[in-house]
Amino acid sequence: MWKVTANGQPAPAAYVRGPGGGHRLHILQVFTIMEGLVTHNRRLSTQAAHSSPRQ
Repeated sequence: MWKVTANGQPAPAAYVRGPGGGHRLHILQVFTIMEGLVTHNRRLSTQAAHSSPRQ
């Protein structure tokens, strides 16, 4: 797990080992922080990122 930011907000990212030995993104969570508290948690998974739009 790596600590990153998305649009200036805290966003922990978790990676898994890929079939070729490298790493690929598994999940990214973007937290909205207000007055020191997490007020929103947006979870972005690789399944959603790699799915094709419906036709």
